[in-house]
Amino acid sequence: MIFFGKKASVIKQEHIFGLSCPSCQANNSIHGAVVGNYGHLYWIPTIPLGKTVVAQCEHCRKTFDEKDMSIQMRDAIRPMLEETKTPLTHFSGLFVIGGLFALGIYASINNDRDNLAFINEPAVGDVYEIKEAYNEYTTQKVVSVTVDSVYCAENQYSVNKSRGLSDIDKDKNYVNTGVGYSRQELINMLKADKITKVKR
Repeated sequence: MIFFGKKASVIKQEHIFGLSCPSCQANNSIHGAVVGNYGHLYWIPTIPLGKTVVAQCEHCRKTFDEKDMSIQMRDAIRPMLEETKTPLTHFSGLFVIGGLFALGIYASINNDRDNLAFINEPAVGDVYEIKEAYNEYTTQKVVSVTVDSVYCAENQYSVNKSRGLSDIDKDKNYVNTGVGYSRQELINMLKADKITKVKR
């Protein structure tokens, strides 16, 4: 379940001199505030949704939205809105999402680089995670390496999701140790995403 909603926070507030409360007529009792609205994702501010001004009488506690303010009150408080910038905290969720996205790209680049390095320099014990078909994944384990070829043992089991490969990557599951590939074949399999990961 995704928790998305709308909230608000006070960005700036100050006493407004020279105004009387329309409700109780108290002089110099008006306190103005700029309120920033934002959309939140899992309670993390994510998208700014604009700003508005409110006022409150410190004497009778009557609150005035902008639409309820007198022209004099609105003209006195409105400059606060123009002078107040949306705080960076209202973009927190976007920063988090952007950071996770960048981290994912960095991890993917590192994974691709490691996979290619392991394919170019194969070692006994390497495990190739292989996509055999749509929703069918298995593994092969390197059992010997020659100058131009790599020989693997096949896993006799497969799974329908790649994250389940760790469940079948057990020594007792490997059979048929004579499956051979040229080094170029392995590179081609990696480029074609038939080999999705090399574990060493």
